[in-house]
Amino acid sequence: MANHANKKAKASSASAAQMMIPAFYAFQALYAFSVWYNGLIFEWSVLMWFGMYFYAENKLMTMLLNEMERGLTPGYTLDLFGVLALSQFLTIFSNMLGWLSFAVVPGYLGYQYGGWVMSFCCKSRSGK
Repeated sequence: MANHANKKAKASSASAAQMMIPAFYAFQALYAFSVWYNGLIFEWSVLMWFGMYFYAENKLMTMLLNEMERGLTPGYTLDLFGVLALSQFLTIFSNMLGWLSFAVVPGYLGYQYGGWVMSFCCKSRSGK
């Protein structure tokens, strides 16, 4: 029974890889074209961002496919991949939008965990 689940997970991973890998390279080509079209190809910061996007998204995509091959559901890996893909997509249109999508994530985490920390540290003392 476990062998059947492993085969099913590997088949699911293989079909996901057939969709994700070409989409990943098409997305990278679209980003490179937008950089070239806007005349930003010779700025060092744009080249740095392109390298960061390519490396990080490639690494996360590999981790996603490995998790799917093992039969695991992708958790935070899929979230990080989504944030990076969203940021890169928004950067095609505006560098500020791409940066803001990165800034939203720590703000949201601070909002979520800040409330938890405050409720833990600063409990109201109704007994006084």
